[in-house]
Amino acid sequence: MKLKPTDVAKYPGFIRWWAIYPRKVAKGAALRSWVDLDGEAIASDIIKGTKNYAFSDEVRFIPHPATFLNQWRFLDSNETPQHSEDQW
Repeated sequence: MKLKPTDVAKYPGFIRWWAIYPRKVAKGAALRSWVDLDGEAIASDIIKGTKNYAFSDEVRFIPHPATFLNQWRFLDSNETPQHSEDQW
C-alpha cells in the first residue's frame, strides 16, 4: 500500500501515538510500520507501552519511531533484572 502524507488523518491512533513519541523523525516510515502492524487495532496497547518505555535522555539512543514499532518495543518490560554479586 502506497501512503501519502494526507493519509495520516485516516489513522487517529497513529496521530495520538506520534504526539507522545519522543523522537520526531521519519514520520512516513513510522506510518508505514503502523499500518503494517495494524496499529489502529492495538493503538491503546502501543500508546501504553510507549508511555511506560524507559527512553534514554540522549536523543541519539532513542530508536527511530519505525524501529520502535517494527521491533515491537512497546511490549518490552522496563524491569531491570536484579543480580547478586555472586552471579557475576
